[in-house]
Amino acid sequence: DFSSYCPYRFPDGSVAINTTKGMFLSDPVTGHFNLLTFKNRNRTIIPDYLYPITDNEYWLGTEMAFFKWQKGASDLDEVTVEVGARGSDLYTNNVYQVKQFLPDEVNGEKGMWMPVLGYGISYYIFSSGQLLEFTGKGKGFTPLGNLLSRRLAKDSKGNIWLATAGGLYMWSRKNKLGDNNFVGYVNEPGNKNSIPFSDINDVHVDEHDHVWFTGTGNGLAEFDGQKFYQYFPENPASSKAFSGMHWDKSRRIWIITKNGLEVFDRDAKKFLHVDVNDGALNNSIAAYFSNEQDG
Repeated sequence: DFSSYCPYRFPDGSVAINTTKGMFLSDPVTGHFNLLTFKNRNRTIIPDYLYPITDNEYWLGTEMAFFKWQKGASDLDEVTVEVGARGSDLYTNNVYQVKQFLPDEVNGEKGMWMPVLGYGISYYIFSSGQLLEFTGKGKGFTPLGNLLSRRLAKDSKGNIWLATAGGLYMWSRKNKLGDNNFVGYVNEPGNKNSIPFSDINDVHVDEHDHVWFTGTGNGLAEFDGQKFYQYFPENPASSKAFSGMHWDKSRRIWIITKNGLEVFDRDAKKFLHVDVNDGALNNSIAAYFSNEQDG
């Protein structure tokens, strides 16, 4: 038995499925999967999230750090990280769970945003190797109120939205790079105008800069910049325990739940319940998935 994380489809049609046992990588011709396992400094590395840098080189977020990886290789290359920026060698950490990558350029510095479970959010600067860590500490600023960061998204103004176990947070583009300053949205019991729930596991920003997010047991929510809206499926067979979402090209949101899939039509504001053929799999679908090129 094992848990699976974010799958990734390569340009040649092959697929990588990251799991607690390693990476299952399919052959582009036969479709057969082979297991790749990784080690770094005598530690077993659990892969989580892949992001393409070139056609054959990728960044790999893991449960212990982030690495460079060549497709098909069993070796991982450490990324140069300026030790002085964080006071210790990143690759001696036993836990540094990088859940996603989001490339950006802030104040002229190209780099990569990363939500790190238990460490808030980090920004890696390509030119210097400096790793800026936005944790719960900050003087003169409003820092993150929760460090259990899961996913992030960027709106058209460049603001970064962060899903955490204790609220939705926004890092404004008006900040200077390094400013540990966030706007937080946390549920206030009894206040119907506050965010409907704080335990958030996924976030996405649409073409109108509306922020969408999901929560365990709390369904789907939308923030238009002024008001929050919450949506639940009406089908009795549906679950309200949402654990991740994927957007297709037909204005639909595919949502993983504890009982199959929910497909949300953004125009009709309605859910369609999709039952998994094997009922035993309804409550064990991976938290993230991907669509084919045709949407």
